[in-house]
Amino acid sequence: MIDLIDRLFDSTPVGIAVWDLQYRFLRVNPTLAAMNGLPAEAHIGRPVEEVIPDLSGVADALRTVAATGDAVTADVSGRTPADPETEHHWAASYYPVRDDEGRLIAIGAAVLDVTAQRRGESALRRSQDEDRFLVEASRLLASSLDMHATLESIADLAVPTMADWCSVDLLDEHGTARNVALAHADPDQLAIGRTLPPFADDHAESPPPVVRVIQSGRYALHATADEKLLREASRTPEEEATWRALRLRSVMIVPMAARGRTIGAISFGTSGSGRTFDEADVAFAERLAGHCGLAVDNARLFAERTDAARQLQENLLPPGLPDLPGFELAARYRAAGSGSDVGGDFYDVFPIGANAWLLAIGDVQGKGPRAAAVTGLARYTIRAAATRGGDAADVLTALNDALLREEGGRRFLTLVYATLQLDGAAPSIRLANAGHPRPFVVRAGGAAEPVGDHGLLLGVAPDLGLAETSVDLQPGDAFVLYTDGVIEARVPDGEQLGEEGLARVLERCVGCGADEIAGRITSEVLGEQGVARDDVAILVLRRL
Repeated sequence: MIDLIDRLFDSTPVGIAVWDLQYRFLRVNPTLAAMNGLPAEAHIGRPVEEVIPDLSGVADALRTVAATGDAVTADVSGRTPADPETEHHWAASYYPVRDDEGRLIAIGAAVLDVTAQRRGESALRRSQDEDRFLVEASRLLASSLDMHATLESIADLAVPTMADWCSVDLLDEHGTARNVALAHADPDQLAIGRTLPPFADDHAESPPPVVRVIQSGRYALHATADEKLLREASRTPEEEATWRALRLRSVMIVPMAARGRTIGAISFGTSGSGRTFDEADVAFAERLAGHCGLAVDNARLFAERTDAARQLQENLLPPGLPDLPGFELAARYRAAGSGSDVGGDFYDVFPIGANAWLLAIGDVQGKGPRAAAVTGLARYTIRAAATRGGDAADVLTALNDALLREEGGRRFLTLVYATLQLDGAAPSIRLANAGHPRPFVVRAGGAAEPVGDHGLLLGVAPDLGLAETSVDLQPGDAFVLYTDGVIEARVPDGEQLGEEGLARVLERCVGCGADEIAGRITSEVLGEQGVARDDVAILVLRRL
């Protein structure tokens, strides 16, 4: 039986050891000897601290068993002579060994190497943590089109989760790397980092590390931030002293790319935490940089598209309003949403004779380049036909024919065509409405009423069947034209403003100038959020 127990002791895959009460090895099996990296006989009679000095947890567990007489389960981590370069993890159970009378005479232990299991658990936790981090980073990147502010949030998110220090550099329009975000776990260190000047390649003997990463498109990992790295990052002794003051321990720099081109880089550093970056950290940093690069490029494309839309929109509106003796003119235009698409709303004011002016406001179906093309067609057709001396019917018929010819009934247009006549006893407006919201006349006494009929849309049928309406303007009266984005705007109660709601707004504008009237309508339409649900155009003419 004893021989069988010895065979079991020697062949079990679990490490087994027995110590005396002075914590000296009495016996170890081959499995435990292999774990410790020493022959079994080299253990016997030697204290545990002498055999495995880097595993202080073993001695602590033995003392606990000796003091309490109870078994102890403990996880131990560290390095042994068997594998001095790698940290291992063991799950161990320490238990009292008693004689027949119950006296404690030794301490035994069963030890199992669980390094692979712990590494798998650690890798899983790390993967889950990284996924959560990327989810939060993606949320931040999607929350705003202000990329500088968003990248500052990303840098703040990375510290201290990923690093003690994080810096983001983007290439500007000249191809020069400019720092756009900097974060540090230590506010004092952050203040030091902010004193570093921006990169200036033309002043440097060789490109600094961040610029080299951007130029090559390949990451740089400095597991240990050595003297060479500090010198390469510095152009002057003063800069090198600043870098040294940051006490960098480990650094990695990953390129930020989008659609096949490198647009910047993200740098990560450790200092006070003592952490060291490895290839796994680089892989995660590259995933983050990929998210950031795509978001930055999308934001740039959106900005370019918005700027192009803004410039095109400006070309579809008059550059300014003319001076009309005895009158005030004011206008407002607000594109829906972000303004990245050209709207179909437009207005125009221009002279059509010695004593007459044309005021027009219209709304082309849809948005975007095609709507812009139709808007341009409408404006220039109106100007050409009106300046040739045609009346409202002639001008609108010419525009209707042009729309049918160019669009084939696929896109319609609403329009108010109003002629201000100044040669009568009192100024008057003669207007024709082609399917557009009715304009308002706001009397000096405070009454506001819509005028004219809606009429038929332009670009739908050959026969317009227009009806014209005349309105006299007395001193203090205002003539207000607008597009449907005004009356279809949602007011705080959720209902559309409508004609009645607009009338109430205008009735509160007694004594207001043209610009204030336009401003009050705009404020009512945009609300507290300051955002239009639909394009809004407003044109106000007021007799002084």
